[in-house]
Amino acid sequence: MPLLRRPAVLRHARAVVFLGLGTLLAGACSSSKPKPVFEAPRDKRYWSNSPKKCGVDEVREYYCDELLPLASALPAPGPYDNCPGSIESHTGLHQPLPPVALFDEDYTSYIRRRMPPGNSCCYSWCGPLRIVSLSEVAPNAGCTSPLAFRETYCFEEPEGGTNAPAATPFEHCPVAIAPPEGAAFSVPKAAPLDPQASWQKRQQGFKHCCYGWCSTAPAGTGLERSR
Repeated sequence: MPLLRRPAVLRHARAVVFLGLGTLLAGACSSSKPKPVFEAPRDKRYWSNSPKKCGVDEVREYYCDELLPLASALPAPGPYDNCPGSIESHTGLHQPLPPVALFDEDYTSYIRRRMPPGNSCCYSWCGPLRIVSLSEVAPNAGCTSPLAFRETYCFEEPEGGTNAPAATPFEHCPVAIAPPEGAAFSVPKAAPLDPQASWQKRQQGFKHCCYGWCSTAPAGTGLERSR
C-alpha cells in the first residue's frame, strides 16, 4: 500500500514547490513601486502616540529638540530611529510635569515639514488644566488699572472635552482657567475665555481656546505714558 501512495505524495510535494515559486515570482514582478517606509496616520483628530488622546480637562503639551543623541538603546520607530523613544529632559507649562515624555511620531513629522530638511525629535504628554469658576475672575479681568496691559494665553482645545464648558461654539473649552506660571508676564488667579481671540485662531485654522486678562506693569516702566 505505501508504494501505491508514493506517486501521489510526490505530485503533491511538486505542486507545493511550484506554488511557492510562483508566488515569489508573482510578488517580485508585481511590486513595481516600493511601499513607503512611513505612512502618516489617517486620523488627524489628535497626534499619534504619547498618549493617543488626552483626558477630560487635560491639554497636550509638546517639546521638540534637534540636539538629542543620534543613538539610543530604545529608539523611536523608523524612519525616526535617530530619535530616542523617550526623554527625561523636557519642559512644559502645566504641572505636574511627567518624568518621562514619549516620542510623538505625527508631531515630529509635522514639525519637520515646517522646517525642512528637519531634524527635530518631538515628544508630547497630557498636562492637567486648572479649572476655576467665573466668580473667581477679577472685575473686567483686571483691566481697570491705568498700568494694565492685555495678555492672552491659548492652547489646543482639550481632546477629551471639559467638565466646565463655555458657550457654543466653544463648548470644548473651559469657561475659565488659572493660567499656568510662565505663560505670560504675570498670570492671574483666574482668566475667562476670550471669544474674540479664540475666534481669530479658528479663522487661522487652529482649534484653540484663548484666555485673556490684564497684567499690571510695575511703576516706572513708562507704560502709563504710552497708553
